[in-house]
Amino acid sequence: MEGQLGVFDLLDEECRMPKGSDDSWVQKLYDQHLSSKPHPHFSKPRTSNSAFVILHFADTVRYEGQGFLEKNRDTVFDELINVLKASQSELVAELFQLQEVSPLTQGGSRLGRKATREHKLTVGFQFRQSLQMLMDTLNSTTPHYVRCIKPNDLKEPFTFDPKRTVQQLRACGVLETIRISAQGYPSRWTYEEFFSRYRVLLPGPQNLQRAQASCRETLPQLIPDPDQYCFGKTKVFFRAGQVALLERLRAERLRAAAVIIQSRAKGWLQRIRYTRILRAAATIQRYCRGSRARRHARLLRHDKAALVFQKNYRMVVVRQLFLMIRQATVTIQAFSRGTLARRRHRQMVAERRAVLLQARVRGWLARQSFRRVRAAVVYMQCCVRRRAARRELLKLKKEARSVERFRELNKGMEVKVMQLQLRADQQAKENSSLRETLAAYRGAAEAELQALRATVQKLESQKQEKPPPPISDKEVDDRKRAEEKTAQEILCLKHEVEILQREKEQVSIEKEDLSARLLQLQQTQAECVQQAVMKASEALQAELDEEKTKYQGLLRDFTRLEQRYDNLKEMSLLPETPKGHRRSDSTQSLSLEPPSPSSPLQSPFQPAPPSPEEARRVSVTSPGPERKSLVWSSESPKDQLMEKMDVAKDQVVKMSVEDLEHAYDAVRVANRFLERQLRKQQSQQEEGLEAVRQRLHQAVSGSAQAEDLQDLLEAREQECVRLRRELKELKSTVSLRRLLTASELPPVRTRQSLCSEIPRCPKAAAVPGLLECRKRDENKLIKNLITDIRAEGALSLPPGLPASVLFLCVRQADCSGDPVRARSFCGAAVTAMKAALKKHQQDVKMTALWLKNACLLHDLLKQHSPKQSSASEKELPLSADLRDLGRGLSDLCIQAFQQLLSITEARLQNIIVPALLESETITGLSGSVVKMGVSRKRAGSGPRPAGSEAPTMASVLRELGVLHAALTQQALPLSLMEQAFQQLTYLICASAINSLLLRKDMCCWSRGIQIRYNVSLLEEWLRSRGVMAGGAVATLEPLIQAAQLLQVGKKTPADAQAIVQTCSALSSQQIVKILMLYTPSSDLDERVTLNFIRTVQALLKSRCDHQPPQLLMDVRKVFPVRFPYLPPPALHAEELVIPDSLKISFLRRA
Repeated sequence: MEGQLGVFDLLDEECRMPKGSDDSWVQKLYDQHLSSKPHPHFSKPRTSNSAFVILHFADTVRYEGQGFLEKNRDTVFDELINVLKASQSELVAELFQLQEVSPLTQGGSRLGRKATREHKLTVGFQFRQSLQMLMDTLNSTTPHYVRCIKPNDLKEPFTFDPKRTVQQLRACGVLETIRISAQGYPSRWTYEEFFSRYRVLLPGPQNLQRAQASCRETLPQLIPDPDQYCFGKTKVFFRAGQVALLERLRAERLRAAAVIIQSRAKGWLQRIRYTRILRAAATIQRYCRGSRARRHARLLRHDKAALVFQKNYRMVVVRQLFLMIRQATVTIQAFSRGTLARRRHRQMVAERRAVLLQARVRGWLARQSFRRVRAAVVYMQCCVRRRAARRELLKLKKEARSVERFRELNKGMEVKVMQLQLRADQQAKENSSLRETLAAYRGAAEAELQALRATVQKLESQKQEKPPPPISDKEVDDRKRAEEKTAQEILCLKHEVEILQREKEQVSIEKEDLSARLLQLQQTQAECVQQAVMKASEALQAELDEEKTKYQGLLRDFTRLEQRYDNLKEMSLLPETPKGHRRSDSTQSLSLEPPSPSSPLQSPFQPAPPSPEEARRVSVTSPGPERKSLVWSSESPKDQLMEKMDVAKDQVVKMSVEDLEHAYDAVRVANRFLERQLRKQQSQQEEGLEAVRQRLHQAVSGSAQAEDLQDLLEAREQECVRLRRELKELKSTVSLRRLLTASELPPVRTRQSLCSEIPRCPKAAAVPGLLECRKRDENKLIKNLITDIRAEGALSLPPGLPASVLFLCVRQADCSGDPVRARSFCGAAVTAMKAALKKHQQDVKMTALWLKNACLLHDLLKQHSPKQSSASEKELPLSADLRDLGRGLSDLCIQAFQQLLSITEARLQNIIVPALLESETITGLSGSVVKMGVSRKRAGSGPRPAGSEAPTMASVLRELGVLHAALTQQALPLSLMEQAFQQLTYLICASAINSLLLRKDMCCWSRGIQIRYNVSLLEEWLRSRGVMAGGAVATLEPLIQAAQLLQVGKKTPADAQAIVQTCSALSSQQIVKILMLYTPSSDLDERVTLNFIRTVQALLKSRCDHQPPQLLMDVRKVFPVRFPYLPPPALHAEELVIPDSLKISFLRRA
């Protein structure tokens, strides 16, 4: 550090060089302390050529060489130094006087002479000079050090960091000092001091002249270990901890003596106090007992007098209350009994004479009319049902005839036709029986109807022929009295109806009020619940996004660390491999399990499946004849049904369970149709019967022979009841016949019975369109399809073809009854995808391709998982447990998405600021072209070749177009593309905003217009690609508002209010910073005044700012990515177009 050609010496020498630089100084350090004379405390970091590492006493420190020369020169003008030397303040003048440098070392004297000659002192020289003065001062005195230990690095009160404290103690050497001190005899006492301090521990009478002898006699008894102390001539020495032991013994001895003395003194004091208290207590008890006796006697006298007064007063009060209650009760009873008697009287008058009679008469009439209507309805129902059954029979016969004509076209419907024919025969039998019953009912109904018509005509003729009989005066008086009585009853009833109507209105009003209140409460409660649910959902969504961000960040860090590990592993293996050696193929790490002999279990109740030699399978890529599925015969219940029904098997094509279900559904629909027809006809018949009944009632009410007609109707009703009973018996017979017929049919009623009767075939035969890969060909398939596939060939494939092929192979292995093999094969495929993704970590198109395949494979595994397949009965679930592989595929999707974004961000990083802020897209807008050229040279984003053009917005859009084309080519979901462009637009906005806040030459009116035009180009590009809906434009809002802030006026308070309202996406610090950096681009423009900035700051304080308080935006912010679940369509091997270039013709269709 300080010696000849040390760090400071080389630093001062480089400062005196005309063209000295930091890099040359660091290179000299390397040459001096690494190459020529390696120094043990000096080293060079691996990843940098402009830094060096020095091993200090406390720890190793890495120093960056940038800026050392500038800080070491510390150039100060001589005029300023002379002015300070001539200061009237003695302290200031003394500080700036040149001091003579003592020749301490050779290098120091040489540097001192040169510094004096050049009249310039460097910082390194001043530091060494100050350090030498400090060392001289320390050497000339006896210093005592006070070591200050910081409890924590944040300097917070009541916060103690043990690790940091121990580190400081170890760095200061305190722990080493304590350890060294503990190994010796740190405690030293003279015999006189030891005797005067611990004489209480010495036995017997002691004397100061025998202090040394007493110590030598007593110490072996107090400290049994002789190694813990040592006797000297004038002192006794103790090891660490022994003085504390002696102090503890001394304290115990003194405590025991003090306890004995205290016990004796306290006993004597307590005995004296007890005698005094005893005498005082006797006196106090004597006086207290006398006072209590007198008070008790006085209280007894008062209680006796109070009891007498209370007894008399309570008697008077209770008597008065009793008399008043008895009088009120008698009055209330009288009024209540009168009211009840009058009400009972009115009720007897109103109900007994009229209401009871009317109710009984009306009940009898209603019962009679109901019997008649029911008989007529039953009769009409029979007629209608017979007619509908006949029509349905004709319809079924026509359908049976038409089926014979279309048998050649629909060969699979023979069983259904036979069932329908059988059911049509049954319906014909039922219809014939019902037709006979209907004919009988129809004859009886016609005879009854004719008799009723004759009776009606006869009654009408008698009514017209006979004149009305004369009415006597007595009958007239009786009628008048009855009418008056009826009028009075009607008035009473009207009065009661009015009262009830008013009560009803009040109740309805109260009901409306209560319903309105209840509705309002429900609405309020619903709004509160909705708001609470919204808040909870927003909080949960925010927590979910935060957790996703953390998880994806950890996954990104894990990927980066894994890449570093691979790089270090390659670097460690590089020196050991010869020059001509090539790395082994990456597929060697993807070795699967060795093929093990498997014996698939076969059910004893099912025939064995065909052998692989018998099953003819066609190659995937080679054209050939159509596949013929191997079907082994087994007699099913359907064949037994054909034998029972005497149907030839060669004329009937075997039907599936769905055909039988369709046949049963057709029969059920036909029955429902017949039931609706019968109900409709029944309603029409009831309406006609009601009209006939009304006409009959009108005709009978005015005749004198109503009783005879009524008897006739009752007889007809009895006949209808008998016919209805017979009809019920016929219905029961028909239902029994139907059940007997149905018992002869095959059980096709429920899907469960069908599935249980039809023999189950193997699972591989139930899922056609799969691909079979033999165990020995799995490594070859993964190698040709994933690992060794070329970029040109992979990009020409249909989107998701590798994932589709792999899934069909995995599913075939799972369906064949080997879930372990399916799981291992799927895991090997996922590992190969990870390796392929690392291999193409700089290729956008290949990364998008493997992102598509990973997403598709994840969706296929999720679609065919037991949870998803239970929701949809169409898909057959996988028996292997692939949930952990699904999580691995999800992580692989996130990794591929992050790699895709990192590639594009690396390409955009160096062209965002030049293209968005510095490019002259609008020609001639900037008035100072020369100034802009200078600013570009100073603040360029990165070095560019001499002949290359400056980046423009076209360059940014070109890079975005490459990403969009790669995503579109692989047919990735639109929501995923929107999330990708949202992340990229945020990076563009954050980089541009940070550069704008750090560059004063960009904060002008013309730059604001240019930035807004460039952002509009980017918005137009996003709109034309259809990726604006995912928040890509919302992330550009801070940049748009910053451009508007550069363009708006900045003079009046109204302008300040408009700025605060417009720039809602910018934080207060950013707005104030842009206003302070604003530079006029021409003479017509003016700078922003300080008063205007203060006005804006005052308005910003009152604004509820939701933006973070930092000045610069976080460029490394990452939005959580969400992969949408889109159930892919059903996959079949016939639909896949697999080119021959993949060389996977060894796959077979299963």
